[in-house]
Amino acid sequence: MSSPGAGRRQQGSSRVWLHSAPADLAVLLVPLAAVMVFVAIAAWRGDGAGAVQRTYAGWVSQYVLLNTSHVLLTFLLLFVQRDVLAAAPGQPRLVVGGGLVAFALAFAMFWATQVPFPMWADFGYAVAYLFATHHRLSQTKGVWSLYNLVGSRAGATPPGPRELRLQKAMVPVGLVLVSVRVLFVPATSSALFPVTQAVPGMPAILPHATVWALIGAWTVLLVLIAHAMSGSFRTSGKAVYVLLYTGYFGVLIYSPIWGSALIGGVHGLEYLLLTNRMLRKDGENAWSPRRAATLFVAMVPSLMVGLYTAPFSVRFPAVSAVVLQYAQLVLASVVMAHYFTDAVIYRFRIPTVRATMLRRLHLAT
Repeated sequence: MSSPGAGRRQQGSSRVWLHSAPADLAVLLVPLAAVMVFVAIAAWRGDGAGAVQRTYAGWVSQYVLLNTSHVLLTFLLLFVQRDVLAAAPGQPRLVVGGGLVAFALAFAMFWATQVPFPMWADFGYAVAYLFATHHRLSQTKGVWSLYNLVGSRAGATPPGPRELRLQKAMVPVGLVLVSVRVLFVPATSSALFPVTQAVPGMPAILPHATVWALIGAWTVLLVLIAHAMSGSFRTSGKAVYVLLYTGYFGVLIYSPIWGSALIGGVHGLEYLLLTNRMLRKDGENAWSPRRAATLFVAMVPSLMVGLYTAPFSVRFPAVSAVVLQYAQLVLASVVMAHYFTDAVIYRFRIPTVRATMLRRLHLAT
């Protein structure tokens, strides 16, 4: 990860990166490589192995690439950097109280849809999936803004009005398209039901060919974004990040399971870099053993749940099925609370929040 002045030192170089070229590219390419490995194995072993390989890809995304594990880093950040918690009047009460309410409501929903009424499990999953999609799109929009900030300070072409309008449109457009794909379109061309049956027994209400219309709509947005930021191609890593990650959402629309593993891996690694950056003190190196150990220890509870729910056969000391089920319910509820908490602490439209977060990101003027 580059130092706060790295953007300025890179003026005149081929690209300006948010962290560094290796770090930024690794966030985008490591999950892609992981998914491609599982796709290749599935193709080599035949169609019958596809479901198994998708399960492995999803687990790797969730726990190895930190799509689920990273959620505890939000609460580590709030514990260590108290100014983030108190960046606006009333924010500590909102974060703590609202987070507890979000956790309780999520736990009640997950428990009800998995314990007394397991036939409604997909309903709870659908709610969580839509929140997750909004969260990932919102983070992408936020990182896009950080690239704009770093780029402008390094002399890169500033974003124009069209780019800013498209940036705002990406979240609602993406959320609608992904929701339609997951909830209303058959999972495959030969399937009767959607990827997620929010209503038990209800078949998909749209033909599978709708997938191509959804991909077409997303491609139009991608082309418009590329045209709007064409001046950034040679001077900013922003174009690489935005266009490649936007393309990944196209994969998500085409194949929600493979796409979720891809997008989730990027999201988890990206969150790790951002949290590491915000925990770093002025003058410290981008990475330090102490900070890396702190990040890992904070994620241990979620990693343990991941190890006990891994798709491979190896198991640690026996844990009852009931205990494991409730551990998963708790972790899923913490994930939902994390969505709420992030939505509060990253309200950049509030001047004091913006100043605090940019200072922690080492991007303050």
